[in-house]
Amino acid sequence: MLSKLLSLFKFQQSSPKELRTLTVVAAISLSQGLLSGLGTVWGYVYKDDFLLSPAMASSLDADLRIPWIIKPIWGFMSDNLPIFGYKRLSYLLLSSIAIWICLFYFGTTSPAFGIGFALLFLNNIGQSIQAVMGQAILVENAQEISAKEGATQDDKAKAASRGISTFYGMKIAGGTLYSLLIASLLTEDGRRSFIFYSSFVPVAVFFFAFILPETPKKAKREILLENSVPNTESFAVVNPPHIPNAIS
Repeated sequence: MLSKLLSLFKFQQSSPKELRTLTVVAAISLSQGLLSGLGTVWGYVYKDDFLLSPAMASSLDADLRIPWIIKPIWGFMSDNLPIFGYKRLSYLLLSSIAIWICLFYFGTTSPAFGIGFALLFLNNIGQSIQAVMGQAILVENAQEISAKEGATQDDKAKAASRGISTFYGMKIAGGTLYSLLIASLLTEDGRRSFIFYSSFVPVAVFFFAFILPETPKKAKREILLENSVPNTESFAVVNPPHIPNAIS
């Protein structure tokens, strides 16, 4: 059964490193699909908890879209400002923590408007960063396969197909799973429980991120120190040539 599933998505030709990469991408995209259903939940929160009018709720929702509008900034930061040497792993971990804080807080209590807005903004920052990381990992994976010696155009096309099918397939699967649970949103307790159980989704992404095959990037200071180490071979003691004593 597993071999048939792998052959269906053309994963049998994937290397172990690529499978690990696609597993992390699948976890990110599944999380994106599941948490996208929380848009309906937040609508009830605006109305019942924050007591906002439809116009104010729309304005609040627009403000919360700002992290998604500035997605290129997250990509720039990840490429140029690695944390502890990691460009993707560190941002995945931090974004998972940010999403968890918001969902866990809303799942256990009803915060005031100010705190709630800050938590929702933090949640959107985390989700937008994870979306950027998933897409960046796919691009890097395709570039690595394309750079391999002897890689044909067919290999490159299949690698791109595997990445795209994994990302969007799991995202659709997450959205479908949410639609099966939508009945639990009809009551306030059900909504609160739904948010609480959703807080385990970023926790799963947090742990899946550790299997990402990313090599830490050395800091510039470490590279300069390595280059400044003198080559001891060049200082090897060479016996001077023997000069005969002319006086004798």
